Amino acid sequence: MRDYANWSNRVNNIYETPQMGLIYTDWTSDHTIDHVMFVIDNIPVPSSSHAGYEPMPIICQKSNNRNAVPLSTEMTYAHKKHPKDTISWFGLSANAKVRFI
Repeated sequence: MRDYANWSNRVNNIYETPQMGLIYTDWTSDHTIDHVMFVIDNIPVPSSSHAGYEPMPIICQKSNNRNAVPLSTEMTYAHKKHPKDTISWFGLSANAKVRFI
């Protein structure tokens, strides 16, 4: 999608996908997008690698209706459902500045 629309940028670290961003998954790493999640919020969680906090996207999705689920929970579900597959995760953030009126 980032190649065809000028509204998004790829996010290098999916945990840094901002609110209103999209997270795509490729369940089998065959270069086919199999699933998309919408980031509705980010919450700070304690870092496992350093002192301080890291962002955790909170996602919504339609397939297997899930609302306001931490990305880490979704990743756990995905790896249990596809234990033999190499799952690829991609994040996109919106370029546009959004103003709430």
